Amino acid sequence: MNILNRYILKQFFYLFAWATAAFLGILLLSDLFQMLKTILGNRVPAGVTSQYLLCNTTVMLVQVIPIAVLLGAIFCLNQLNRFRELTIMKATGLSIYRIITPLLVVSLAISVGVLLLNEFVVPSSARQAKLIRSSQIEKRGITNFFSDISFNEDNVFFYIKSYNSSGRQMKDIRIIERRSDKAKSVFKRTDAGYGIWSRKGSGEYEWELNEVVEWNFDAVGELKDRKEMPGKTLVLRYSPEDFKEKKNHEEMGFISFSRYLKSLKESGNYDARLYVDLFQ
Repeated sequence: MNILNRYILKQFFYLFAWATAAFLGILLLSDLFQMLKTILGNRVPAGVTSQYLLCNTTVMLVQVIPIAVLLGAIFCLNQLNRFRELTIMKATGLSIYRIITPLLVVSLAISVGVLLLNEFVVPSSARQAKLIRSSQIEKRGITNFFSDISFNEDNVFFYIKSYNSSGRQMKDIRIIERRSDKAKSVFKRTDAGYGIWSRKGSGEYEWELNEVVEWNFDAVGELKDRKEMPGKTLVLRYSPEDFKEKKNHEEMGFISFSRYLKSLKESGNYDARLYVDLFQ
């Protein structure tokens, strides 16, 4: 890196750091003042409040950094122009494209960093911040009972009428399996009165279903046979915990949220407005 690049980037990072700190401070203070009455009313310890703000910092960073990069670049070039440094650089034969190249490269690197931060760090931080706010700041009880859970994964649609998270118990379960062809026709339906799931291994979950009724269909959708059985065990890559609550785009990365939207669309619960959240 030559002297010119170092000089330009030094000014850029100075302005970028100040802009990031200023915007981040404003957002954190705004969030804190919104909850101040609740914090004082519930006598929330300073450590809990600090932990909440720390978790929320990463969420706010991905919102602040793009603006800070833009302002840093604008003020950096304005500073160079103000003291006629741009004119001197041009007089030596440097084009404007050569002058702004280090800013473009650094901005691209920061953008990639923000994407990675948003994909791998922000979701867990947002979930933790939400948990701290609801359970320790607002003192709301954590519910263990959920109803009408539906999701679609790998051409298999699941519906659970009621679910007890603490006991991992499910009631009124319906599983519809589709073929992977273009028509996605149904070839099997499984109903169960109740069931329970457990973790089998890394990334695998065992569903033990009881009072099972199973229907099998041929390629044209005609019923082939119907079976009743006392129980059936399924080994799946997911559990009701993954789908018990409506997902928030801030609590998921771009890839996982895209898959979630695809699942909703295939299960019939598609909401086009969620695509706005996807590209925020």
